[in-house]
Amino acid sequence: MKTRIFVFAVALLAANGALCEPLRVGESSRRSLSLNLYQGNFAAVTDIRGISPPKGEAALEIEGVAQTLRGDTVIIEGEGVEVNSFVSTGERLSLLRLLEENLGREATIVFNEPGGLRRERGLLLSTGEETVWKVGERVLALPSRSFGASPVAWYEFDSVPEGFGVKPVLKADAAFGENAKELILSYQADGLGWSGRYLLTLDENTLEGSLEGWAVIGNYSGIDMDSAKVRLVAGEVAREDTAAPMMAEAADGRMVRASKAKTVQAVKQFEYQVFEMPGVITLKRGETKQEKFLGASGVKAEKVRRYEWRTYYLSGGVPEEKNVHPRVLLRIKNTSDNGLGMPLPAGVVRVYSPDAGKSRTLLGEDSTGNTQKDGLWELAVGSAFDISAERKLLSTRQTDQWTSEGEFEITVENAGEETEVEVAESFGGRFRVLQSTHQYNMRDADTVVFTLPLPKEGKAVLRFKVRLEQR
Repeated sequence: MKTRIFVFAVALLAANGALCEPLRVGESSRRSLSLNLYQGNFAAVTDIRGISPPKGEAALEIEGVAQTLRGDTVIIEGEGVEVNSFVSTGERLSLLRLLEENLGREATIVFNEPGGLRRERGLLLSTGEETVWKVGERVLALPSRSFGASPVAWYEFDSVPEGFGVKPVLKADAAFGENAKELILSYQADGLGWSGRYLLTLDENTLEGSLEGWAVIGNYSGIDMDSAKVRLVAGEVAREDTAAPMMAEAADGRMVRASKAKTVQAVKQFEYQVFEMPGVITLKRGETKQEKFLGASGVKAEKVRRYEWRTYYLSGGVPEEKNVHPRVLLRIKNTSDNGLGMPLPAGVVRVYSPDAGKSRTLLGEDSTGNTQKDGLWELAVGSAFDISAERKLLSTRQTDQWTSEGEFEITVENAGEETEVEVAESFGGRFRVLQSTHQYNMRDADTVVFTLPLPKEGKAVLRFKVRLEQR
């Protein structure tokens, strides 16, 4: 009888051991991968995996998730799948974590010196903004991070601390029904986002040309994202602050420009504009890829030369300015009549002019915010070489405790062809123009704009008087 009980117990333990084997779901079981990429350098990931689980409760292990995954954003679901608890294992290595884990241990310090690099062994005594090392009989305080003038090139550690640098795995306690065939994993990951880059090519005489929009997508999530369906989300999405790896262009030298495609139509979702990229896109780890989402021709720009100044007080005098070159602005209407008329995500706009030899001359670049249909780009691309301005305060007087008056003279000289220049004057308080030699309009409550015609190789003089009230 005892023998039979023993055999039954062994059989039962063996059966239970088989049931306790975790259900491992690797990247090979992936059916689809979707990435909603945001301009804030993060992504919402939806990863669908095929599964063949046993009916009932089982331990679940999901491999191939981003190293920059935010554990509090994980959602595991699916038909016939019930998850009771889960935990993310594996921690991404960083210099700070390596220093913390090697406290009280020896490591190698690599010093920057005029003659080259020099290595010394040292005992790490403390970490923080600075590290403290015992090197021989000396105690050295050294920066924890390397920078341009840093005496430290890098640190070399003897081994990887246990549990670090391992690919993260999501472990869960789950229950599966008979109809459980698919697992839907959703989470947010940092270091996986996009930013806009625009290429505006204009004829310098007609100021007409073409505009291309490119999405610069960086994958610093720690894993490859293969054959992903990508959606670019444009707009400011509220999100809790989190320490995220910075996305840099071509951080490891791998910059890939994809083949040109047609304009991708934006679809409004909630209060954002979403660009669904055609096909699927593979983003290798550490790779920055450019995907085209806009191509437009017949785009016209208006060139504006503007001299700007802001006055806060008149009573204490206003500093004079001499030989100041007005800024050159390009105004571009985002309308269908101008070849555009679509949502334009924020980004850097680089403006070029083609040369006879098929080369390009950079006219300037500027950053823009998210611009709605029928909005306006105003790009500050540089300064007017042939135009200079001089500004003087001719007189000032205090009329009461809160009010003062001032008379200004602005002389604008032109060494080039006939043109015009805007003079924009802003004031830090309620103001009124009392007298002026030129017509003006109010740009906003704080700014008045004068337009001065400039003769060829001549000059224009603006005089105006203003009353400024500050309470």
